[in-house]
Amino acid sequence: LWMIRPRKASVGEHQRIESHPMWLSADGQAKVLRESGAAREGTVVVKAWPAPTSPRGRAESVTQDYWITVTLERQ
Repeated sequence: LWMIRPRKASVGEHQRIESHPMWLSADGQAKVLRESGAAREGTVVVKAWPAPTSPRGRAESVTQDYWITVTLERQ
């Protein structure tokens, strides 16, 4: 279950998605949700997955796009 709407972030080819400001913001939101008890018996975590991109000509892109959201995983 998504707790926030997914947002798109672009990272350089040698950058980890976990260091992107949007990930850090989502991580802060996840912490607030965990502390509020919203998860109950579930787990609130930040998730990211690659976002498909359209080809932009011959040159390979040096960035990768990701979707980032906070999810509630029920046991």
